Amino acid sequence: MFGAAEAYEGYMARWSRRLAEMFLDFTGFTDGDRLLDVGCGTGALAMTAAARTSRSEIVGVDPTETYVAFAREHASAPRLRFDVGDARALTYANATFDRTLSLLVLQFIPDMDRAILEMCRVTRPGGIVGGCVWDAEAAGQGLVHVFWDAAVALDPSAEARHVRNRDTSRRGALSGKFGAHGLVDVTETILTVAMEFTGFDDFWLPHLEPAGPTGAYVAGLSTETGSLAGPPAPGCPRRSSGGALHAAHARSSCPRSGSALSPIGGWLEQCPKSAWWPASNFGMQPAAFGRG
Repeated sequence: MFGAAEAYEGYMARWSRRLAEMFLDFTGFTDGDRLLDVGCGTGALAMTAAARTSRSEIVGVDPTETYVAFAREHASAPRLRFDVGDARALTYANATFDRTLSLLVLQFIPDMDRAILEMCRVTRPGGIVGGCVWDAEAAGQGLVHVFWDAAVALDPSAEARHVRNRDTSRRGALSGKFGAHGLVDVTETILTVAMEFTGFDDFWLPHLEPAGPTGAYVAGLSTETGSLAGPPAPGCPRRSSGGALHAAHARSSCPRSGSALSPIGGWLEQCPKSAWWPASNFGMQPAAFGRG
């Protein structure tokens, strides 16, 4: 499901960098803190932390070797390091870090509870453990919601994969797990990031790459759109109350040469042509942290 570093950069990491700034602010990260980025991917959170500090030692860990190789290649400072490793069995000593954070990853770990326990173990007493996941309740908003709304409209069997069905992404779930594992002063909030696209291809083509759950789903679809694509479904997203258009309100340009549109791309093309591409689309994420 994950593996192609360049594809992940276009699919999610570009938005993770925007989110990283807000997440670091929320968790109180300051220069001099020793930080562990759990599930660092291509390095969005760790690199953002390094760019805003001069003294902090920062370590990123991820099980995907291609992501770690990409992060190492782009690391900008010797105090920034990336390791291959499993969140459920971290190799660091007890109480090593001041802050142990995870950005848009915990919901994908098969044993989230074990990962949280490991995050707590490597964090010093009084340090901060924090996590951020996609908001399962932000209906019609964000990159993944728009995609899965379209998928389910065409393929009801995709409902089980929809982000709205991830219990760990529901508001209160992450903070509840933190409290259950002994963290105190647990705080949860919603972080909202603007996603700006230059056109339909900029939104759609990253979903055709092996860079996440949406890419894995699209890879299993037929490229023939005729049998599945029809008139715009009743759930085709409309203009938001704030005046911004959601991403599915897309007027498609032609796919790049050799790229398959797939049934979902065909469905998104059929949203009303009067609804031109938005300046921005909003993704919402519950974030929580607690003290060890």
